[in-house]
Amino acid sequence: MITPMFTSTLRTTTTFLLILMSAILLSACATAKPVATTDSTGEALATPTPTPIPYEDFASEVVPTADPEQLDQLTALLSLVPQSYNPAVYLDMGYLRSNTQLSRSITPQALGLDVALPSLATGLVNTIAVAADLQTHSLVTPFEGDFPIADMLQLAGGFGLEIAEGGPTSYNDHSIWGISVLGTVLAMASADDTTGVAASGLGATAAEARVLAEGSLDAYDGQSARLLDTPGLPNLVGNVPLGFATVVVSDCERLPLFDDGNGLPGCTGAVVTVNPTTGDLLVFQGLISFSNPEQTSAAIQRANKSLDKQKEAYGFEDLAVRQEGNNLRVRVIVEIPKSSDAFGLFLPSR
Repeated sequence: MITPMFTSTLRTTTTFLLILMSAILLSACATAKPVATTDSTGEALATPTPTPIPYEDFASEVVPTADPEQLDQLTALLSLVPQSYNPAVYLDMGYLRSNTQLSRSITPQALGLDVALPSLATGLVNTIAVAADLQTHSLVTPFEGDFPIADMLQLAGGFGLEIAEGGPTSYNDHSIWGISVLGTVLAMASADDTTGVAASGLGATAAEARVLAEGSLDAYDGQSARLLDTPGLPNLVGNVPLGFATVVVSDCERLPLFDDGNGLPGCTGAVVTVNPTTGDLLVFQGLISFSNPEQTSAAIQRANKSLDKQKEAYGFEDLAVRQEGNNLRVRVIVEIPKSSDAFGLFLPSR
């Protein structure tokens, strides 16, 4: 299961986003048919390539780097996530909708993300990223789709959503809407025509929600630090085979995969991606970075002790780990219905 820390924080700070985005996207679904995964120009987006041979010797297996087009899609959406937000979970919803087998088991609800954007599993957006700032109890949810944000909000007007009088206001050539749903306020901002972000926090006022949205836009415009500006993270993201889901962690000293209670001293970042195989299995590839090879060696020794325990506890098909200089690479192979358990091993806990 997704770690209680991450899920409970999201549920505490963002229940109102469930109400809001359900109204927006369910109303949109009522007026249009599901669409193929395309970008705003109509070009087909890159989709994960099935892994044909999941059981090669992991010690010598050549792991492919990120597909450039998929890397561009991921980094474009995560550019709306300020550096203080950690972790961030990215989902390619267009790909999940196109795969019946995956869509039955891998949903925002199954991953504990339904409190942010529950309707996206069947909505019209192509990609989402859910990121929480655990210090300020705030959350930003970037998303990208085929419909202009203004049209989405207009469609939702009859479902209990109230847009602040005067419509959107401008912020550095972007539009920000103040929104109220059943007394809860948040801000929604447009990065471009079809890419936006929803932002709010625990008990946030309209002005405070707007500040959060402005912070996300500042990150997008390069005016402030982003999550992917964290030293070492871009290199990690580029050295994993990107799939339909990616977890990016900057504060990685507490990962459930290492369950001995001592944490991961020296851990500087982690990226985990998920790819389908040619059968009914999923391959999780995790790349975890440390300050020096000695810390990596210490972590791998502890990992080897815990992997058998995790494999037996969760019934995973295979788990393997190896050292690559300062990095620890982990591979987990699971049946699709057990994917949420595997996700939980790579989300930080406290």
